[in-house]
Amino acid sequence: MDKLQLGDLVMTSAGFEAIFLFGERDSSRLAPFIVIETGAHKIEMSADHFIHVQSLGLEQFKRAGQVSTGDFIWVKSEGQLKPSAVTAVSSVVQVGLYNPYTPSGSIFVNGVLASVHSRWFLDDACDLLGCVAHLPTLYQAAMLPIRFICFLVTLIGGPGAVEAVDNLFSLTYIGHTYPQVAAASYAASTSAAILLTAVAFRKLAN
Repeated sequence: MDKLQLGDLVMTSAGFEAIFLFGERDSSRLAPFIVIETGAHKIEMSADHFIHVQSLGLEQFKRAGQVSTGDFIWVKSEGQLKPSAVTAVSSVVQVGLYNPYTPSGSIFVNGVLASVHSRWFLDDACDLLGCVAHLPTLYQAAMLPIRFICFLVTLIGGPGAVEAVDNLFSLTYIGHTYPQVAAASYAASTSAAILLTAVAFRKLAN
């Protein structure tokens, strides 16, 4: 993870996709992680990061901190995506915290399929409403304008401009610490995306 850069291609559920944003990228931060293991695979994630699991016969997203032995996670095995039983769940403290975002909202880490989404500005509300399993889907939809802005910035300004946008949208940290600020940032990015789209269509029309 510490070697990944903006624009790098990574394996996702939709094939290879470019990283367009980092919600968190801190090589010196000491942080606790949940270690989820199967017979042949292991993934380390923050407790609030989401992973696709099969639990009690239901396919759903869970926070890593809620995964338990007996759940199934999805792994790449012999070129195919297969469910694999979780055999052990533990915790560890590591240096370095990274949260790359891909267009599809998924990423393979050590052969394990995970969501790119973690705690953001809707978590507290969904905890109260009991809709935690839907958060990655909600966040994927909510990030549409941000994906659009990053795409435009890449076309117009190149890598340097993308780095500036990446520094502006510290999504994971802001959403976890300042949910109101994250909500305001999302509203601003949505408005900006709508404005840029309107300008683009007006130019095409003329």
